[in-house]
Amino acid sequence: MPTTIPQGFAQLQENLQITDLQETTVDTRQKNVRDAVAKELTVLTSFVTGSYRRGTLIAPLSRADIDIFVILDASYYSADGYANLIDRVKRVLKGTYPTTPEISRNGQAVTISFTDFKVDVVPASIVRRGIPDTGFRDEALDTDRPNATRNNLEQRKHRSCPAACPRYPNDQAMESRS
Repeated sequence: MPTTIPQGFAQLQENLQITDLQETTVDTRQKNVRDAVAKELTVLTSFVTGSYRRGTLIAPLSRADIDIFVILDASYYSADGYANLIDRVKRVLKGTYPTTPEISRNGQAVTISFTDFKVDVVPASIVRRGIPDTGFRDEALDTDRPNATRNNLEQRKHRSCPAACPRYPNDQAMESRS
């Protein structure tokens, strides 16, 4: 039991850190999920976003989620819009992970509820003027704004992880597609 304030904060920090084994599991799983989507669908690019990318993911891992953004070829976007796109990604993930406890639509994401943590996959498709449609209206991705550009996706990616991002600092996926 801590006896001083610095010892108390050190204990708190230790309690919030994920273990090396958990770090390896998270990294492997996010790569496997991205590969599963890419195996079945034409993925233009994908990237991890959120707390894991920023290096701020905290324990307990069972309450955490890993966020993945996947930009798919425009041919997957139908006249019915985003709902069909997300359902297609859900079917792919269910085919890859048939014994996973739950794979469901969760807003604009497909959530894979593994036994140890969740993975949210947010699919998008470039449909108008090179701008992705993610099924929600976001200032950075609003395709109805006349001054919106493809760079908005790049801005979103960098907002999710500033220049000093500890994880994937050399991720050039978006730049290679510009």
